[in-house]
Amino acid sequence: MHSMVHAVLMGIFALFFGVSVPTMICLMAIEAASNFVIDLSKVRLAGHHPQLADATGKPYWMLYGLDQLLHQMVVICIWSFAVSAK
Repeated sequence: MHSMVHAVLMGIFALFFGVSVPTMICLMAIEAASNFVIDLSKVRLAGHHPQLADATGKPYWMLYGLDQLLHQMVVICIWSFAVSAK
């Protein structure tokens, strides 16, 4: 559900900025899939390595930072594609 919320928001912004509907659907699929994979990977890593699940420790925040970096890289790639597709 979380990934779909991100995908829908991406679609709304894409339409707002004049991206065609077929391109918007492609971008939404990329956003949903990448968000799901990134978050699932983080959860699985934290499940196998308890220190990554402890919010009081540095490893947790390093993983959180990597998670956010990956999400932002995906958004940048999506918008780069959207701008070049116009």
